[in-house]
Amino acid sequence: LCVSTQSTWGYKSQVDSAVEAVKNYPNTIEAILVGNENLRPNGPYSADQIIARINGIKQAVKSATGRDVPVGTVQRISEWVNDGIRGETAKLAAAADILGVNIYPFFGNYDPNRPTDSLNAQWNLMISRYGGAKVRLTETGHPTGGGNSPSGVASSLDASIRYYNAVKNWKPQQANGPIFWFAMYDRQPADNSLGNGVEKNFGIFRFDRSQKSSQFP
Repeated sequence: LCVSTQSTWGYKSQVDSAVEAVKNYPNTIEAILVGNENLRPNGPYSADQIIARINGIKQAVKSATGRDVPVGTVQRISEWVNDGIRGETAKLAAAADILGVNIYPFFGNYDPNRPTDSLNAQWNLMISRYGGAKVRLTETGHPTGGGNSPSGVASSLDASIRYYNAVKNWKPQQANGPIFWFAMYDRQPADNSLGNGVEKNFGIFRFDRSQKSSQFP
């Protein structure tokens, strides 16, 4: 269950909804994740600000339900392993129960003939720095179209299907919990919040929910 850190997105109502979800579905809610890809310098929030949100939600859930539900955050691999902000990430990791990491080999040194090599290397880097107990792979994916990545990796439906199948069969060290694929649906054509190109084409299905391929997923 995810909660935004942004006050302008109705933060209190999201926290209230999270508390109600824990009350009503105690066997379904495994964890609450606060914020996504928003730690400085990539995002606007400091570790202390995210930690305050984590602690506030823990207290709200405990007060209303008597339960201790794990609360964590989701950040990019490039923030979690950034030596320039290691003090911030260490502080955040100590306060969070779950360390969600988003890893997209497509945007880096990706070899389509060895589709999980880069994913595995980056996962192992997370494990070596933080241990395996808290770390979860909260996003990975490969666009089905929209052009090339900045590093020159081509997007295509075939390449996305190949990566998807490789991730399904991937056996990471010290894996805990499920692996999350991004995304179910493409973005709407009018949604330019992340620009044009590949960012609109990560879905297993098109924006209108039509299937891209019988092999996917």
